Amino acid sequence: MVKQLKLPTDLESIFKKQATLSLATADPTGKPNSSYVRFWWIQGDKIMLINNFMNKTRSNMEKTGWASVSAYDMETHKAYQVKGKVEFKTAGPEYEQGKAMAQKFHEQSGMMLPAKEAVILTPREIYYLQPGPDAGKKVE
Repeated sequence: MVKQLKLPTDLESIFKKQATLSLATADPTGKPNSSYVRFWWIQGDKIMLINNFMNKTRSNMEKTGWASVSAYDMETHKAYQVKGKVEFKTAGPEYEQGKAMAQKFHEQSGMMLPAKEAVILTPREIYYLQPGPDAGKKVE
């Protein structure tokens, strides 16, 4: 049984300052891929991501079961990277919340995004990314 990681207390506030989250994956051969996620939120100690147009990203997550998100606070210069296992939902409360976010975005911007599914990232490793002596160190 893998122990559920607790997110650092300041991680959510740093992530909430981002309009989008950076999302990284790799294919089974290790070839990296990077994209971004417009609709996301933190629920408990999991990170919910909404798939609008993921192609390589979705394929990589499906094949490896892993993804990584990161965020940087330009004011405090604190940053985190969260690596975790992913699961996909095309029904249920996470999916419905993503659809509602897409609808609200459409009403505000005129752009309709499909919100195809929810991707639930369960953290397995968390790292500091800010400049300084802790950069790249695992959060314990």
